[in-house]
Amino acid sequence: MQSPNITRLELQCGWCAPTSHELINALEHTVDLTHLKLAHPFKHSLDDILLDALTCKDGFAPLIPHLHNLVLYRIMDKDGFAREALERMLVSRWPADAEITLHSGSPAVARWTHVELCESLNGGVPE
Repeated sequence: MQSPNITRLELQCGWCAPTSHELINALEHTVDLTHLKLAHPFKHSLDDILLDALTCKDGFAPLIPHLHNLVLYRIMDKDGFAREALERMLVSRWPADAEITLHSGSPAVARWTHVELCESLNGGVPE
């Protein structure tokens, strides 16, 4: 909260990881964030609530709109979120045409330049 101009954030999570609500609260103060890495997030950190906050919806600014580089490394509990929520978030921030987003009434977001899911969704094999 003391560094609103931060552009890169890497969190090493694990059992003592913050909850998704705590992460959302912290990320609300990092509007210039472009790179986010969550390493070893536990199910109470990476869940549908966080993914929904990161999802673009008509008329609403998503959490960290400048985010274009996302790394999720070794998700410890794939049952903490629905695969559909992850897919929805990724697709919502990857418009076919930036002009569509600018003119649809939705706030513009950065397009993905890098998305990395390591050992995440199918028992240890990267997708």
